[in-house]
Amino acid sequence: MEKSAFEALGGSYMEVNGTLIPNLVIQDSESIGKYGRMRRQYLKEQHPI
Repeated sequence: MEKSAFEALGGSYMEVNGTLIPNLVIQDSESIGKYGRMRRQYLKEQHPI
């Protein structure tokens, strides 16, 4: 099977219930900005996984 562009750049996927989800990690929380931090807090409070 041919690699996707994401895999060619060094990315990887994990399989959850038959769906491939990219493994994404934010290195530094300050680099996401004010609205990124607000969104992260909202997701933690309203949509915990």
